[in-house]
Amino acid sequence: MALVKQSLKDAIKTALQNALDEEWSLDEVATAWADAIHGYVSQGEISGVTSNVSVNVPITGASTEHGTGTASQSGSVHVT
Repeated sequence: MALVKQSLKDAIKTALQNALDEEWSLDEVATAWADAIHGYVSQGEISGVTSNVSVNVPITGASTEHGTGTASQSGSVHVT
């Protein structure tokens, strides 16, 4: 999912308003901010990840030849 900056802003504003209304301690405010940021970042998904692998390994036996192979993949990574 794409990160929407407004979502983080809203979560921070809610935390700050709750802190004022309920006279939170500094620790409670810090926890609320950390929760807001963690929740925001955890919604993110990184896409377009591509990796390429090349392998050059000796072929078993007395030969000095090498086998080669390549592979590639692409996909996405979910942030948790």
